[in-house]
Amino acid sequence: MRGQRVASLLLLSLLSSVAILPRADAEPFASANVAKDAERFEAQIKAQLSTLAPGMAKGQKQAPPTNLRQTGEKQLAEGKDPRAAARTLMQAVSVNPADAAAWLTLARAVLAISPDPGKSERYDFPAYASGAAFRAYERAATP
Repeated sequence: MRGQRVASLLLLSLLSSVAILPRADAEPFASANVAKDAERFEAQIKAQLSTLAPGMAKGQKQAPPTNLRQTGEKQLAEGKDPRAAARTLMQAVSVNPADAAAWLTLARAVLAISPDPGKSERYDFPAYASGAAFRAYERAATP
């Protein structure tokens, strides 16, 4: 009798844990507003980099994307200048737009920046960060 009770409890706990697992055929996250934020931010990155570093746009030699991402991650971890980390990570995602880790770290870097008072950064940065995080989600190899 006691063995049956234990088996029943184990089965019940197993079934309840299976019920809360995500379904393999679940729909991916989609938000038109966040997708637009991501589109705008990616376009802005390309425009800024072509203005700030015209040589990059013309294909001059630059650091490999993984080095750029690692440098940006290090800058962010040090916590001294999140703007510099964001600039480095913007270069990383412009060189390798498929690098989900770089996009996610870029989102974190943008959120770490203290916005300048009197500028639109207070409103822009959250939108940029959500756009970068959405790009990371879209380009991640696993959900």
